[in-house]
Formats: sequence, C-alpha cells, structure tokens
Amino acid sequence: MGIKIDYRGKIDRIKDVDQLSGEISEYAAILNWDIRQWNENWDLPNSAILKKGIDGDEISGHIPIRGISLTPDTNCDPLFLTFCKDGTLVSTINMVMMADKETASDDIWLSTQTHFSSAEIHIAIIKLLRFLKNKYISNLDVRDSGSYWENDNDEEIKEVFKTSKKLLKAKSDRMKLLLKDDFKNKTPEEIADLIEKVLRNKSGS
Repeated sequence: MGIKIDYRGKIDRIKDVDQLSGEISEYAAILNWDIRQWNENWDLPNSAILKKGIDGDEISGHIPIRGISLTPDTNCDPLFLTFCKDGTLVSTINMVMMADKETASDDIWLSTQTHFSSAEIHIAIIKLLRFLKNKYISNLDVRDSGSYWENDNDEEIKEVFKTSKKLLKAKSDRMKLLLKDDFKNKTPEEIADLIEKVLRNKSGS
C-alpha cells in the first residue's frame, strides 16, 4: 500500500469554499506547489466519466465541484480540497464513482499517496489538513499510514520514509537481477513465468 494519507469530511459552511481556496492557494504558492482552481457549476448534473486511452486515463464530462487541488511534486498524488454541492470533500475520481452509482457521498474517502515523495511533503500536507480541520472542516477525519497526524513527530516520519526508500531500492535491485536472465535460451512458457515473477515483486505480492 505504501505511505499515504486518507481523509474525508464536510465543510462547515458551504459559503466558505471560495475563501478556503484562496487561503490554500497562498499556502501552495509559498511552497511552490502546482495548483488547479475548480469553479464548476454545482447545479448541472454530474456526468463525470473515466476514459482509458493509449496515453493514460482521462476524466471527461461535467464534474460539478468547487475548490482547489494541489500537486506538491511530480512524485506525489494530487491533494483534492474540492467539494460537491452538499459540501462534502470529493475528488474527480470520486465524482466518476458517484456518477456510476458505485458510491454515495457518505462513503467517500479521498487518498493522497506520498510514498514516492518525501517526509517534508508528507509533513506539509498533514499541517495543511490540521489547519483545515481547525478553521473550515471541523469533522475532518484523517488516516495517516505514517502516523504523523497522530504523533506530530518529525524524526519518526523521516525514519518511516528512510526505511521505505531502502525497501524500494532492495526490491528494485531484485527486479534488475531477475531481468538479467538470458531470454534467448528460454521457452515462451519460461519467459511468461519470469515476467509474472517480476510483476509479483513489483506489486509486493
């Protein structure tokens, strides 16, 4: 699963969405994070759909959310601080699932994986979520696999990331050794078995 932050909640006052976006935009600018402002029409129906393409998946259709999403760096998932009409925190993929009737707003959790980023980014995201809980989203619920939300211990979360990166490197080294096998002298069945073994190592299973 890796190191990630799951969160959910509902803004205390829906009228504060624009104010929240403005404050978070200033926070992101100080940290040099990429931002995207969302100001879609809440009154139009949700028609979000996930389309798979050669260059990756793309979400199209009308996505009735407002707020802001942040991308701390290229190794970190976006942090969605966006809301649907009833004030519930939602991401674009949540809206796809809601359009498909796969989930209801009461069941929504958002997730940001920081696993491939850094302890500093993880800390900054948690501090931002704490600010939001104190000022805008009093019922904000956070599950932090790095335990920084609960412990507020900088040294501990840095150690968590250090250990994680060592494990990733060890796994990568094992995969490189597997790929050094001579394919020329293998049967198609043996090659298929080797590929399957590499994929199992990559997924951690």
